[in-house]
Amino acid sequence: MNKSNTNYLLKKYPKIFIQHKLPMSKTAMCWGFQHGDGWLWLVDNLCEHIQNQIKWNKYPQVEINTIKEKFGTLSIYVDNGYDGLHDVLNFVQHLSSKICEDCGTIKNVECKEIKYGYIMTLCKECRKKYIEKGK
Repeated sequence: MNKSNTNYLLKKYPKIFIQHKLPMSKTAMCWGFQHGDGWLWLVDNLCEHIQNQIKWNKYPQVEINTIKEKFGTLSIYVDNGYDGLHDVLNFVQHLSSKICEDCGTIKNVECKEIKYGYIMTLCKECRKKYIEKGK
């Protein structure tokens, strides 16, 4: 994810992303957001939901220790949690398979292999650009 979007999420959700300051011996969050900008709104809404659940229900603070694209979907690992969080994370992972990782559209999106077994969720336009660039 680009620097502007990264800074936006780190500033808006400092408690959830507190581990971004830790070394790689403690967390994978030190590598940042390992996914495309198209999933920004999905991650933003997820974090807002998590913080509201913590506030309303007095749950322990959830900390995301890894957030990345894996097998074409958003994969999120957390420290701490609450009843139902696992279901929310699974739902967000499912939604990411319907949203272009690059531009964020939900039109003409497919989660499929790009090349050499690498799977991405992209719309037709972004897939075409991706293949033309030879990535």
